[in-house]
Parts: sequence; C-alpha cells; structure tokens
Amino acid sequence: MTKRQVAKNIATLSTAHFQRQELKFFVDNHIIEALIPEFNAYIERDHYSAKGSYPIYSVYFDTEDWQAFYSKLAGNKRRQKFRIRSYYKNPKPDEPVFVEIKEKDGGTVYKRRSPVNLSEVEELIKGRPISVNTPVIDEWRFAVLRNSLKPKLLNSYNRLAFASKHFPGLRVTIDQDLAYSVPSGLDFAIPTRKAYWANGKSVVEIKFDRYVPKFIVEIIRRYNLTQVPVSKYCDSVISHYLLF
Repeated sequence: MTKRQVAKNIATLSTAHFQRQELKFFVDNHIIEALIPEFNAYIERDHYSAKGSYPIYSVYFDTEDWQAFYSKLAGNKRRQKFRIRSYYKNPKPDEPVFVEIKEKDGGTVYKRRSPVNLSEVEELIKGRPISVNTPVIDEWRFAVLRNSLKPKLLNSYNRLAFASKHFPGLRVTIDQDLAYSVPSGLDFAIPTRKAYWANGKSVVEIKFDRYVPKFIVEIIRRYNLTQVPVSKYCDSVISHYLLF
C-alpha cells in the first residue's frame, strides 16, 4: 500500500439529489443488547429485518494510490466512495447487485445507487458500456475510466435496521460482526477475518433528513453514546495494511 498523502480527490463533478445527515456511534455489544428493545419501543424494524439481521457485502473501489482512503484521512470537505453492494454472498450472474456512490459534503451525506445484474457489473468495472443507463452508472464508468478504479476491500457485516412512517426520513441501523478481506476482483464470497478495530463492538448509525426525534436524543444521553467518525472502509484498510 502507498503510504503517502495525496492532495487530489476522486470526487466527480456530479452533485447528488438525495441527501441526509448521519450520526455514528461505536458501541459495546453488551449495550447493543439494551438498545434494541429501546428502538423497538418507538420505531419498527424494516422489511428486511423483520426476522432478524441480514448480511451485507460491500466491495469498495479505489485508485492505485488510494485517493479515496487518503481523502478521508485528510478530512477533505467533499469526498466520494465507490462501492458495489450485495445482500447475497454468492449472487448469480442474472441477479442484481447495487452500484453505489456515497458522497460526503461537509456534514451532509448523499447516497445514490442503481441495481444492475452481476454479469453487467463485471463489464462496468472494466469501463465498458452496459444496457443500464442511469446517472449513477454514467458517473461510475467515468470514474473507472478516469481514475482506473480497482476493487480494494470487501467489508461484510450483519445489519439490523429500523424505520417508521411516523418519523419520515429517520433510519437507524446496527451493524454487527464486522469483517473484511482484500479481494483480487469483484468477489463477495472470499474468506474474511474479523475486523480488529471492531472487536466486541458494533456500529450504530442514526440517519435523518432534518432533525433527530426527541426519543433518539434521550436514548443517546441515557446510554452516554459518543459520536465518532467510523469508516468501515478506512478502518479496515488501516487494520490490514498498517497494523499487521
């Protein structure tokens, strides 16, 4: 891994249309056991969490000199992460995965995604045109061709998610069993190792459009949760390349 600071950013010129604010907390697992009933009392589990947590597999792409990684470390006001997400460990070629761009501009987070069959995503990451035509796909292909993006890290974890029609825009997620691996290509099924930086802890994210409901603020205060700048991608890169 290139251990040098880079000044430029892989952020493209496009601006996202869907935005939100995020609060992140790094929480001991024994506290998570108490938080889940608290959230259950006010908001509902989303459709995918009705029977419990569900797996997420995200392959992050970066440049040869790790511009996205160093952009985060440098605290650049505007930065982007390019990733491909699957909810299955072994998606079939004709099954969709999600091509995503996550952008942060100051304190505001923008996220855009397009579902694309795995077989076509394999073409997209080579910079080739595909049948799906969306702004996200165009921006992804532009970034691949301009910056030679390559798969750098696979993050996996189990997510429990909450939402509610009574609090539009609010979403609470609890990510547990965080693990990572270094892929040689777009592979969601390679063996992973438990994330050293997340040993005994989970990541709780409060995502909202305009305001945080009072009950959320009270839960944060009651359990003395401290906001931290968690990055599953960057923390796993540091753990793999710089700590071992």
